[in-house]
Amino acid sequence: MKFAKNKINSFDDDGMSSINGQDLYEISTASKEMMLSIKDLMNEITVTVASSKKSATIHNVKDTIKEASYIYKTRVS
Repeated sequence: MKFAKNKINSFDDDGMSSINGQDLYEISTASKEMMLSIKDLMNEITVTVASSKKSATIHNVKDTIKEASYIYKTRVS
């Protein structure tokens, strides 16, 4: 992602520089790799959430948050 950003930012504002075929290829390759990384991350998150739901971890976390919130409200009041 940093490579693609630097490549795009390297062009002059006055239009003197132009994008050549190699630049487009490198930008598209970097963008594709970034999108694949995001896709893999989303898949990992989906699997983790599904696993957590099966093990009731999410439910336990919700209960803990509710209890902590209740304790905070009763101490502040």
